[in-house]
Amino acid sequence: MVMKIAYIAPKSMAKHTVAGDFHFVIPQNATDWYKDSRNFKMLDNGAYEGKAIRMQELLDIARALKVDEVVIPDVIGNAKKTLENIRSLRKAIAQEFKVAAVPQGQTVTEFLECFKVVSCMDDIDTICFPKWLSLTRPAVVHHLRQSKQLSYKFEYHLMGLDNPAELFLYRGQDIRSVDTSMPFTYAYHYRTIELFEPVNLTRVPMRQQFDRKQLELLERNFKVLNDVVRTL
Repeated sequence: MVMKIAYIAPKSMAKHTVAGDFHFVIPQNATDWYKDSRNFKMLDNGAYEGKAIRMQELLDIARALKVDEVVIPDVIGNAKKTLENIRSLRKAIAQEFKVAAVPQGQTVTEFLECFKVVSCMDDIDTICFPKWLSLTRPAVVHHLRQSKQLSYKFEYHLMGLDNPAELFLYRGQDIRSVDTSMPFTYAYHYRTIELFEPVNLTRVPMRQQFDRKQLELLERNFKVLNDVVRTL
């Protein structure tokens, strides 16, 4: 399986997301530009950006933009409430869209317990690995694969990326896709992504416009990450 990558763009720069393999849309950057795209579209719930929106609003956006997959609203760090949402909302979403779920927990152990429960559910197409797993995420994926808990019943997606070198650790791990705003964030700060030298930068504002130099850096940053995923 060749991993696919999607880029999270400021609302005003949605057209640049064609540099990726598909579109990853969050409510905060949703724009009608995505409606006419024929690429696969995954709609997140916005939890990582501050607060997941109400289910009806999420479905309204999904319909308006003609998305393919919707991420069930999760509650970061709270496995119990996240599972409640998955149980109560997954069938409604499945009537119109592919369904993605994000297991949660306050610890890696709680995440794994939540993952196990989600893996036994029907009407789930994709299971996502949250960004907060951080440096442990590759080890978690490897553990699940070695213990035969990854199933061909599901596809798997990485929520967010801060270090491109992390992707090398998923070679042969059956991860379908990853999303990231890195190219935009680095270009916003006039930086080029370096494979083994990630830096902590404030995220690019959702209504930002780029100057000529930033656009040049953006293209370079796309190439860095696209070259990585093509080797997986």
